[in-house]
Amino acid sequence: MNTIAPLSVVFLFSTLLNITYANEPGIPKEMPYPEGIVLGSTEAAVTAILGEPESIIELGTQKTIQYRLGEVVFEKDRLIRAKFVSEEERARAEADKQAFHQEAIARKEKLRAENLEHATKIRDQKLQDPDFLLDTPENQLRFWKNLKRQCPDLDLSLQIQEAVQNLKEFQKLKIAHRIRMLENKAAELEAKANEAEKKALAAEKKVIQAEARLERIKRETSRFPIINPVVYPRSTGIYFGPNGRQVITYDPVSAIWRPAQIRPTLQINIR
Repeated sequence: MNTIAPLSVVFLFSTLLNITYANEPGIPKEMPYPEGIVLGSTEAAVTAILGEPESIIELGTQKTIQYRLGEVVFEKDRLIRAKFVSEEERARAEADKQAFHQEAIARKEKLRAENLEHATKIRDQKLQDPDFLLDTPENQLRFWKNLKRQCPDLDLSLQIQEAVQNLKEFQKLKIAHRIRMLENKAAELEAKANEAEKKALAAEKKVIQAEARLERIKRETSRFPIINPVVYPRSTGIYFGPNGRQVITYDPVSAIWRPAQIRPTLQINIR
């Protein structure tokens, strides 16, 4: 059989339930509005009662202001809702915040100590690594700087200073080696230039000799007969030899110059 409880019994039960929950230690009690603050109050009136705000957040037409003992939300400069705490809750919240802050600091210090220990091991291992010690100063300096960025608490000033000094010496050696290479290259080019100059002088000497020979050939050639282009197919000329002038002719069949056969002049007597 279903029965409906009277309204007064329901109200009494809900009131007792709220009182029971309110007295639980884990549930914060809702503090009533301070005297003089009601829904619809202006920001100036609330600030005059609660004091200067600790923080202000504006979002559109709403403004949320955090006071020391409460959080108040305004809509168009009118209070629409608020939540207040007691001095005990404020002190407890501050203590929790401080404890959380100290815990965060402790975690940070622990991480720093672990990072320092790990970086110290890496430094000691590298100082005993023969491959690393034989590496270029540039790579060593880069490694020490990266390790310093990863662990600022680790003292690497000595290693960085030595790497910088070694890098300067290494760069000097590289420059000196480069200079020696350039000097050797310049000497090699100079030797090649001298050899080319000798060859040019020899070639110039050969040219002079060739020109002299050509000139001598020209002089010898000028003593040969002058071709008479009128006589064809035989060509005739005059040879200036040791025995004086001599008429010669060129035979194209045998390609030889021969003394010309002078035919007697035909004399015709007319009576």
